[in-house]
Amino acid sequence: MAQTKDRHYWSQLRAALSGGAWGSSTPAKNFKGVPISWTELLRKFNKHCHGYIDVSEIANRTQALALLVAGIPTDGVLDGDDQFDEGPLALGKESVVVGEHADERVLRR
Repeated sequence: MAQTKDRHYWSQLRAALSGGAWGSSTPAKNFKGVPISWTELLRKFNKHCHGYIDVSEIANRTQALALLVAGIPTDGVLDGDDQFDEGPLALGKESVVVGEHADERVLRR
């Protein structure tokens, strides 16, 4: 069964969003299998999936927000795979001691 372009771009957008490769220059593939950018993916989605511009707008803003939150648009940072240089006050990736309690943390060691 041949996949229509609208179904193809729905699945590509869904895969790009759920894959979390926010900083990737080519998060999806076109109908012929050639890698495409976020901008091109959203353009083709809008072209072939009529009536769903709100979906592409939310996808666009989600990607932009992910890049802003990360500060540096790399996949490692966005996926949480990068290693962080933790000082003596850091409790790990999930929690960090608030500045006003930093002295208490050092004294307990």
